[in-house]
Amino acid sequence: MGHGFCLDELVKGIEKNRAEALKDIPILPQMSQQEIDEALTEAYNFKSRFRFN
Repeated sequence: MGHGFCLDELVKGIEKNRAEALKDIPILPQMSQQEIDEALTEAYNFKSRFRFN
């Protein structure tokens, strides 16, 4: 690989990361403690189904 190719890949990566960093992120309403607990319980139960003990 030549230096030109490597430099082109580097520039493309930088541009992609910059676009990602500058995108608009919607502000979501804050979750209540109950909603957080429910989400964590659901995630834990989902993970528990795939344990191989």
